[in-house]
Amino acid sequence: MKIIKLFCLLFAAFNILTGCANVSYEDKLPTASQIKSSVKVGSSTEADVRKKLGTPTAIAKLKDTNHVIYSFTFSTSLYNNAAANFGKGMATFGLGAKKTPISEKNAYIEFDENKIVKDIKVNGYTYVKKHRFTLWTEAEREMTNEELETNLEYNVDTIYDKYFTKLAEEKGVDKSALTDDEKYQEFEFCNIHCHNLRGLEKEYGKNNIEVTDSDPKAEASDGRLTFTVAKR
Repeated sequence: MKIIKLFCLLFAAFNILTGCANVSYEDKLPTASQIKSSVKVGSSTEADVRKKLGTPTAIAKLKDTNHVIYSFTFSTSLYNNAAANFGKGMATFGLGAKKTPISEKNAYIEFDENKIVKDIKVNGYTYVKKHRFTLWTEAEREMTNEELETNLEYNVDTIYDKYFTKLAEEKGVDKSALTDDEKYQEFEFCNIHCHNLRGLEKEYGKNNIEVTDSDPKAEASDGRLTFTVAKR
């Protein structure tokens, strides 16, 4: 327990130093339904949303209507594979790639011209962040609707397995037929904030939005990221 608390303090300190100050810890990722029930379409105001969810990870504007969009990120903790990485580092003299399982849900709240909530959209991504001499991701995919409605606690093995299943289905083959090159394809590194913006473009169209605030390091209170501590 003391080790977990130490990691919490170290991670919170890191986020404060890098500008992502508003970090909180919860038991599990919220479901899409829980996110949508936290604010009310047709009645909640911008002030209500900020009071409930904090500072948005990013703020955008719809070009055709000038409606404002607040985006929020809910993600698993970045240190929840720390023990395994430490053991691997010792076994490989620090040369083995570190693996971090990431499950991320993004909420996009649209306000009308009267600053009342008009719509709420939720999407998500799972992937394994890898780090050796550089950063990259593997097993990257969008969450299914079913996953969006569950409290995820995916470890590295689960994220890989679900990715292999999806890949095999797309190729029309059994998982055992997948090659290592296919299973461990390297994706260009996209961090949590990057995935939030990627989800924003997916929901509203890249050419239909103008991001007006997307720098989580701009000020101490900017870039609210909610990290959850998985109870394993």
